Amino acid sequence: MVEFVNHYTVLGLPPNGEDDDGVKINTEQIRKAYLCKALKLHPDKNRDDLNNAHERFRKLKTSYDILIDPKSKEIFDNLLRENKFERQNSWKDDPDVWNNIPEYDKE
Repeated sequence: MVEFVNHYTVLGLPPNGEDDDGVKINTEQIRKAYLCKALKLHPDKNRDDLNNAHERFRKLKTSYDILIDPKSKEIFDNLLRENKFERQNSWKDDPDVWNNIPEYDKE
């Protein structure tokens, strides 16, 4: 199974794709966040851990590519909303929730 990656958090942006006022993150904010993180994570800046640096930078670039393209960003935002909805309702399918309900005496 493929692990879900929140591309907003990879770039250091709010995980739901909206700022504190509920306004959607725009391309300029995405671009600035990418440039800031790219300067820190670039393999040339992290020569002591080159293998991990390449992987982290590749992941950063992939997240940037997805969020900077309007069509792929819309698809990801829809997936993010769907994933959030599933997590909110996942307790209903969890057998531990239903099996651990205490029984009360009706006295």
